[in-house]
Amino acid sequence: MALYADLLAQDYLDKQYGVVSNAPHSSCDNYNLFSAEAMQIAGWEFWPQYVSFYKASELEPGLITRYPHRENGGISQDEMIGAATLDQQAAERIYQYGQSHFWYFNPDKQPFSLSLWFGRFLDFKPYIKHAAGHKLNIFQQMAWAIMTVLSPMSDPGNTSGKLLKWTQLRRMENHYFICDVAIKWWRYRMTREYPGGLKSVLGIYFGPDHPMTKYARNDFQ
Repeated sequence: MALYADLLAQDYLDKQYGVVSNAPHSSCDNYNLFSAEAMQIAGWEFWPQYVSFYKASELEPGLITRYPHRENGGISQDEMIGAATLDQQAAERIYQYGQSHFWYFNPDKQPFSLSLWFGRFLDFKPYIKHAAGHKLNIFQQMAWAIMTVLSPMSDPGNTSGKLLKWTQLRRMENHYFICDVAIKWWRYRMTREYPGGLKSVLGIYFGPDHPMTKYARNDFQ
């Protein structure tokens, strides 16, 4: 409860839905992802009020906006992965929408944009499918594993994609041999690059004063 209490006391939580922001007294674009990260740092399997937030954000089953009633904000794979991590029913709805819409998510009904075709991310569909409770075939396992192995290779200052990958590990671990090997490699490379563990990565991304940085582990479990 300590992390949640600090987030609440320092005004990092949205007043209406209790989802997590990157700065106090501020709205943000990544409530789903940051709440998923906070949930996992806290060691919880749910986030208070999240289901209400998801339902209010949903335009149609599996298609969400970044915040309820927000227009022209688009959506990102980060937010979809965060939502799927936070709630299995949300993951199932996202999976079914993706399957029936060729993995194209366009909440604002704007002209076609490649940026909203999440099928280009090789690990996106496998993760959403697994988070929804479906089994991955060998090719999907390999796709997720390859992207996991490549994840730590970017510049040390580029932490966004690494945190997105870390968010997926708890759901993926101990299900598929290929993915477990990739996870072990990821942790090995990340520990070499960031000896302070998750705490140091969050410190780069959020800054040292964010409660999630304060309560993060010194490894990558």
